[in-house]
Amino acid sequence: MRSMTTVTLILAALAAVCAAQEQSPPPLPEMKPVEILTQAKSALAGSGTIRARLVLTATYPMEYTSEIDIYSSPTGNERAEITSTQHESRYSALEVISEGILWTEQETPVGKVVSKIDMRQVKRALSEETSQFAAIPILGTNLLFDLGNLAQLIAFERSTSLLLDGEPYYVISGGPIDAIQSGKVTLPLGAIRYYSKARVLVRPGDFLPKRIELGDEDGKPALVLDFESIERNVEEPAGIFDYTPPEDAEVVDRTNWAIAQFNGA
Repeated sequence: MRSMTTVTLILAALAAVCAAQEQSPPPLPEMKPVEILTQAKSALAGSGTIRARLVLTATYPMEYTSEIDIYSSPTGNERAEITSTQHESRYSALEVISEGILWTEQETPVGKVVSKIDMRQVKRALSEETSQFAAIPILGTNLLFDLGNLAQLIAFERSTSLLLDGEPYYVISGGPIDAIQSGKVTLPLGAIRYYSKARVLVRPGDFLPKRIELGDEDGKPALVLDFESIERNVEEPAGIFDYTPPEDAEVVDRTNWAIAQFNGA
């Protein structure tokens, strides 16, 4: 019998803990999904730069964990320092979204490799139906803080509330929108394409996310993104969103690849 991997054990333990911690009856006044999303949009309106720490645990389509420290600007600029663990190996990466361009810098055995995707060019090259999704920063976690943007990808149909670690949270759940499920729109750069169910725990005070879970048809989570801390209206360190590839790095322009992937190639 095949032994369970470390990440699988983590997910199993997480599910057991969640089941034990989630209590009923619902601890918060009833709100419909659209009401929660409206509150989330209003709460984020006029907000400045966000600094956050996220922990991602995934079992599908690949097993890994990532710790993410991020600055996210309301203009769409972003800087994320990522440390991932996969099969007992650790990897570091830097992702910067600056003026519509996504830069990704990674260490490899042969040196630093930098990829570049011009999202402005991607949007111009796509059909009207597909470009609406490229118009939101789906390559970055700006999308995750703004639940209104997330709702463009997930059809939230149900809502309730629960207690987690003694704290109350709203819960909205559903699945990918019809355009994604039918294959009319492909989102190869976003994890949502791999999953059938989605559940989001929402903080009742500021309506920012506490946890995002993506799972299979049975609702078993295969990807869990925990927001360990979120600070709003923080001061941006000078040049935090500036990026220049290192002189010794190989730079690969993946813009045309992104266009082909969005178009289902």
